[in-house]
Parts: sequence; structure tokens; C-alpha cells
Amino acid sequence: MISAEKITSRHYGLDWLRIAAFAILIIYHLSMAYSPGHWIVQSDYVAPWLVAPLEAISPWRLLLLFLVSGYASAMLLQKLGNLSTFLKSRSKRLLVPLFFAIAVIVPPQSWVREIIDHGYSKGFVHFWVTDYFRFAPLNGQTLPHWEHLWFVGYLWFYTMLLGLALALRVPLELPKWLINKWTLVALPVAGLAIGRLGIAATIGLERGMFDDWTGHLHYVPAFLFGFLLARQKELWVVLRNAMPLAMMVALIAYILAVGVELMSPDMKLWSRSQLIVFDIADSSVAWSVMLIMPVLADRFLNFDHPWRLPLSRAVFPAYIVHQTAIVLLIYWAHGKYLSGPAEAAIVLFGTVAVCIMAWLIAKSHPLAGKLLGYEGQPEKLEPQLPRAAIA
Repeated sequence: MISAEKITSRHYGLDWLRIAAFAILIIYHLSMAYSPGHWIVQSDYVAPWLVAPLEAISPWRLLLLFLVSGYASAMLLQKLGNLSTFLKSRSKRLLVPLFFAIAVIVPPQSWVREIIDHGYSKGFVHFWVTDYFRFAPLNGQTLPHWEHLWFVGYLWFYTMLLGLALALRVPLELPKWLINKWTLVALPVAGLAIGRLGIAATIGLERGMFDDWTGHLHYVPAFLFGFLLARQKELWVVLRNAMPLAMMVALIAYILAVGVELMSPDMKLWSRSQLIVFDIADSSVAWSVMLIMPVLADRFLNFDHPWRLPLSRAVFPAYIVHQTAIVLLIYWAHGKYLSGPAEAAIVLFGTVAVCIMAWLIAKSHPLAGKLLGYEGQPEKLEPQLPRAAIA
């Protein structure tokens, strides 16, 4: 059994924050197709004005996801009461959808990437059957690939590390001297900025599980902080007191980051001083906003609603399918001579429709529910009779 302070009630605000974080992620990926720079696929319409709002979201969007995942892990551990059961439950919930998505959902993204970047001329079926499962690079792209599903892999890895720490009885709590508004804001911001600069100067930036040191530097503290937020209730009081300071740091840092990006949109052309300013500002925005969001959720969103449970259960299936839907819809729209707003509307509503379809399939079929990460028992969808017939 796990010895920990009892969590007395569910925090609905964190549930809503998780729903909002995944919704923001979908909008962010959609916007990436229309912003300057290189993504998997780019629209024929580029909107330079998207630089500012994307920079407002980019630094903290993933930290927020890891924070709410850490909080949810603490809640599930408290509910199950047994570390082994907790780790088995998380592995089943995360790894089954991850492997299924890598095999079935992600391949269209890799296919489109090969067509756009390297002029791949074969159809999707040929690519999927012949080239995708090569477990080797194709034109520099290692296949099979996990694309946006890297978050699930990282989350599983961090959960296993958490389980190891708990099994070894590593003390997982913040010391009293660290629980004040200055240390919660200033120390992590300084640590992230210095660590990020040091990694960039020595190791370099990589994106693999075992060499993404910049990513782990940001995501592990966020995940652990979310876990502690559920176990050390005094953190909530300090977070409320720290909110004005965090907002000031976030605003100043955001202005600096956007200023650097607007002066030179191509990061490859940045000077060393520009890179330093941007890295410090980006890390400052990331941590500060991550601290602000739970306070806002606690203040304005800590209530239940009939939509909360179904939306909470829908976010994982929607997350799994959304990026493939965006990539295929943008790719389909090339050469269709649609206006920019019309194309964006089609892609947005088409992506939402695919997400809803994935949720409906997951909630109604047991196997699909497991493959798409549906939380809860699949529900049998019964045909609804007209009200007149019921009467």
C-alpha cells in the first residue's frame, strides 16, 4: 500500500483543464499548418500574424499536459491504493493505444511527409505495406514513427520512473523552504533557462526518447509538480499568492520571445544573443503560465457538469486521431483553389468530425475502446426512439 496524504475530493477544475489542454493542442496543430515555418504539411495560405498567438501557446502547452497527467496519476494511485496495480493500469492504458496508433493511425502522416519532402511517388497502401515497417530510415525519416504520439511514450516513461521512485521510497515532496511564491517561480525559471542553454551549447537539441534532454528538462518537473499538487495541499495556497508574480514574468518574457521571432522569423539565422534571449524567455513563459493555469482552473472551473465526464473520456481518442486528420485534410486541400478561410473551416470541422467519430466508435466497441484509449466501460449505443413514439 502507498503511504500518502488522502486526497479528499476530486478537483473538477483539473478535469476541465485537461480537456482544455487537449483542445488547445488540436487548435495549435491546425495553426501550425498555416503559420510560417516547416511542419508536416503546409497550407497554400500562410498567415504571418499567427506567430504571436502560437508563441503565446507553444512554451506551456506541453508542460500543462504533463502537469495534469501528473495530477491524474496521483489521483489514480490514491484510488487504486497499490503501486503494482497502478503501474499495470497505466501501462495498459498508454502502451496499447500507442502501439496501435503507430501501426495504424500515424502512417498516413509519414506517407504525406515523404511525398512533400522527398517526392515519394507510391500510393499509401504500398507505402504502408512495403516501406513503413522497415525499422530503418527512409530519406532520413526513421520508420515506423510515432509523430504526435511521442507524448504518450514520454508519459509512460515518466510514470515508470515515478513508480520506481515510490518503490524505492524516495521522498517525493517539496521541502518547506521551497514552498513560497518566489522559489516556485524564480528557481524553476532560472533552472530551466540555464539548463536549456547548457544543453544547447554542449549536447545539442534532439527529439528521441533517450536524447531529448531539453524536453525532459521541462517535462519531468511539470509532471512531478502535478503529482505533488495532488499530495501537498499547501501548494495551492502558495500558487494563489504567486499568481501576480507569475503573470508579470510571463508577460515580460512573452514580449521578449515574440520580439525575437518577429525580428527574424527564420530561427536558423538567429545570432547567439538572439538564441539566448529566446531560450530564457521561452522557458520563463512555459513555467510561469503552467503555474497560473491550475489557479484559474481552481477559481473558475472547479464544478461538475454533465459534459465533463464524456468530454474527459473523449480527449484521448480525439488526441490519437486529430493530427492525422489535419494532415490528410490539408494535403487534400492542395490545389483545390479554396479560399483561406474556407479551407481552414473545412479542416477544422473535418478534424472535429473525425475526433467525434473516434470517440463514438471507442465508446461503443470494447476492442476499439482499448485501442483508442477510451476511459471507462464501452457503452452500447442504442437507437433513440422519437419522443412521439415514447409517448
